[in-house]
Amino acid sequence: MEDTAAFSAVLQRSAPVTRRRVLVVLFALGKYAKRENTELSPSAIMTLLEYVMVGKPVRFLFASGAGGSVLRSHDRGFTWRVVYRIRDNVTDVVPTRRQPAGTLGAVGETKALSETGGNIASKDEVIPPSAVEPENHTSCIATMDDRVAVCGDNGFLAVSVDRGLSFSKLAKEAFHPFGEGGSNNESNCSDFRGVEFLSECALVFFSKRHLFRCPLNQKSYNSVEFGDISLLQAFSDPIGCVRTFSRAGRGCMRELFVATNGFVHYSHDGGAVLLKIPHKLGVIRSIEPMDVVLRHREIPQLPPSLIDAMTAPAVERHLSAEKEKYSYSVVVRATGAQDKGVGDSGCDFCEGWVDGISLPHRLGSVCYRVLLVAGCGANILPYDCTALLFVAASSNGPDTTPDVLGSLAEHVDYVPYIKSGITEPLSVALTRRPGSGGCVFARSNIAGVSFSSDMGRSWSIPKQAYVVSVLASDGGEFVCCNRRNVVNFPNSVCEEVHALQTDLRVPFLTDIAMMT
Repeated sequence: MEDTAAFSAVLQRSAPVTRRRVLVVLFALGKYAKRENTELSPSAIMTLLEYVMVGKPVRFLFASGAGGSVLRSHDRGFTWRVVYRIRDNVTDVVPTRRQPAGTLGAVGETKALSETGGNIASKDEVIPPSAVEPENHTSCIATMDDRVAVCGDNGFLAVSVDRGLSFSKLAKEAFHPFGEGGSNNESNCSDFRGVEFLSECALVFFSKRHLFRCPLNQKSYNSVEFGDISLLQAFSDPIGCVRTFSRAGRGCMRELFVATNGFVHYSHDGGAVLLKIPHKLGVIRSIEPMDVVLRHREIPQLPPSLIDAMTAPAVERHLSAEKEKYSYSVVVRATGAQDKGVGDSGCDFCEGWVDGISLPHRLGSVCYRVLLVAGCGANILPYDCTALLFVAASSNGPDTTPDVLGSLAEHVDYVPYIKSGITEPLSVALTRRPGSGGCVFARSNIAGVSFSSDMGRSWSIPKQAYVVSVLASDGGEFVCCNRRNVVNFPNSVCEEVHALQTDLRVPFLTDIAMMT
């Protein structure tokens, strides 16, 4: 009964396409059992149906809003309720002073105040902290399993371990060594721009140019204790995005991607070592590894042009570089030699580099991985763009130290006349459609959200306006969030708009995350 009840709850919150798919399989199982005169246990049926589902159904949607609020939705964005508000959780204790002897009483003070106009405050008057402290705004929200993390301005960071029912807030004193006026960082170091979970016991967050890590210790069912904050790295350029993704069969630590101008930094050990991958797409603002969602046969093949650039002699590489005036490829040699036009890559080929960067696909002696990315500030055009970024490394020796590292961007498509700033929204997502629907991409920025069903070669006309983020859900659906609405896209054509309730007192939304 427990398995049946749990599966019933999962089926209830799944997408309509997923429910129809499960009902068809149930009908087929019933016909099979009747024909073969066999019986299947409830646990076996539940396990089979879970594999039938296309993606994990959405348990909750979480959103961060202006005014320091966190919202949660249990019905895929149709209704929302505020589960946390910074101002509601701040205890504004107004200190009181003892009245000196011989001063006026309450009646006398009131009379004296009325005689002076009632609008002149004494210089030693105590002002409530809520009147002078700057208002916090939640800028980013992230989820992992039952955990929720939210960050914002003025050193605000809070974590929930009970699906958003209660939050534990980071004390501002814990960030003082790195905060305003510190010797290590800039004055705006306490304005956090993003947060991600590395594991159940650690998270990573970043400001403009600094990447931090904070350990977590769960004290009880609904409370967590923050450990000592450590600075992982201070970058010379602003950070474009920070993303983490689960790795199957590789422990509890998630893989970490950090994007700066011209580089993607990768780590598989929680940020202890960051490996640099050069590219020519400017500042990448959103990253989605395709192997996390797609099947092996659906992953695009490594372009022959990148293989030729990595294996060709130096003279041929120089001639091909002169012929190709506009190229999105970067090839770096282990000896320090670089192709023409690459510039200083600063790549360090350490022992075990190939294994550390997780290149799951192989073509001959070249290992590679495909990333769906969105960025801005490329050399050819400075506008927002999306592309498939191929990252490849080859090693001819018996060790795992690569001889050549290369990257190539294909299907680069620009959004005309739109150039998002470093703090403006820009995101991508991908999902698999049930059956033979194939793979569908989605990208969003201030121009709207658009879709592509041909691996990013062409995109639809943008819909909505000033989209904050777009997420891929189960059943091949997308969830799009703009400043005042949450829009579900069952397919690339239809859309279901759910407006944010006005009684929530949330001016606009800043980010959205999905808990499965």
